[in-house]
Parts: sequence; structure tokens; C-alpha cells
Amino acid sequence: MRKTINIIIGIIALAVFLFCGYKLFGIYEMYHQAENAYDEVEALVEENITDQAGADTEEKPGDFPKVWINLDPLLEINQDVKGWFYLGDLDISYPIMQGEDNDYYLHRDIYEEYSKPGSIFLDAGASDDYSDLNTIVYGHNMKNGSMFGTLKTFYQDEEFGQAEHYFYIYTGDTVRQYQVFAYEEVSPTDTLYEPVTAENYDAYLQEIQSKALRFTDPATLSSEQNMIMLSTCYGDGSKRFLVHGIFVSEKEK
Repeated sequence: MRKTINIIIGIIALAVFLFCGYKLFGIYEMYHQAENAYDEVEALVEENITDQAGADTEEKPGDFPKVWINLDPLLEINQDVKGWFYLGDLDISYPIMQGEDNDYYLHRDIYEEYSKPGSIFLDAGASDDYSDLNTIVYGHNMKNGSMFGTLKTFYQDEEFGQAEHYFYIYTGDTVRQYQVFAYEEVSPTDTLYEPVTAENYDAYLQEIQSKALRFTDPATLSSEQNMIMLSTCYGDGSKRFLVHGIFVSEKEK
């Protein structure tokens, strides 16, 4: 009798093991397919613009990327493409989408097909020319580091978090440069998600400073006021991690 029970337990344990393995493989395959799709998209649009004289020059913080993103092939795929996001220090490089609401690209890719990692996307109410005083860009915090999964490096690695970092948004004719000046953890309903106007701009910066894990007065970095706020989920999903960048300059191809 005991032998029979042990056999049954063994069979159940094996079945559970095989089922878990199947589920894990499915998750891995999902991530793998999503990354392959974006690698193909990036290969389609990336153009090397490094001249021969500068080919061996070491890239310094604040240098514009040595590649150009041509958005034309992407716009042929989907008119919801509003730019390309690039943060080289964290290996983040994806098209920026914008839907009619903030749910549409949460789990859809550039082809508008279901994708667990979804897309990097602009807030549905944002101006797609990045002219708002504060433009929110969303992305999932994926466990494999894709999308905004590496943003957490800002608070996980103190040395990295205190260093000088820039990110870039390609808009077709130009590439816009932003310098990171703050980051913090907040709730999904935090007031930092509320619109920024000329009237509340200074108060908004003070609020960022009061909550920030790191803060540098953006006025010391740029004479401009336009900001980008990167937003991703954090921990068990009950919190959000925000990274703020101030517009510094732009460059034409």
C-alpha cells in the first residue's frame, strides 16, 4: 500500500515538474519572440552616421549617439509611431507608440499584435511633438530587462545612479537630448502624474525634489523647461518608479 502511494506521489510530482517546465518555457519563448521582433525593427531603421575620422573616438556623457533612427519604415508599419527612445547606458532602444488611451499599447507591439511586454508609449493625452512641459512615457518593468526593465539600475546601483546620464528621442528630422535630473518611487495615483503648466511648474519641481531619491536642479543643467518623465511599475506592481529628464538640446541629421 505504501509503495503504491509513493508511486502516485512520484507521478504527481513529475507531472507538476513537467507542467512548471512547460510554463517556464512558454514565458521564455514569449520574451524571446518579443525581443526578436524589436531587434528586427531596430535593424530596419538604424543608420550608422559615424564618419571615418570619428570612428575610434570614445563616446563621452552628453555625446549624441553615433547612429540615426529613420522612422519612415516604421510609419509604413504603423502611423501610431511617435518617435524612438534611446538610453544607451541601460541598453534601452525602442519605438515610441501612442494610442487613443493608455491601455492600447500596454500589451501590443508596433504591429498591433498581442505582446506581453507591450510597447514603450506616450501618454494618450500628450502632444506628440514633445512640446508639453512634462511628457510622460510609459514602459513595462520586464524581468528579463527588456522595455524599461533596466531603469531600476538607477536605484539598485548607487554609483550608476549618481553619475551623469542622458537619453534621446528621435522624432524623424531631429534627435532630442535629455539629461536625467531626478528619480523616485511613488504610487500609481501620485500627483506627479498630473499635468504641468507654466503656473505650477516651479511647484512641480519642488514636489519632485521632496520625493526624489536623487535630485539635481534642472536649471543648472539647461535653460529649457520641457521635461520627459519615464514611468514603469516597481516591486509587486503597487508602486511606480519615475525617471525625470530635462531637455538640453537637439540635433538634425
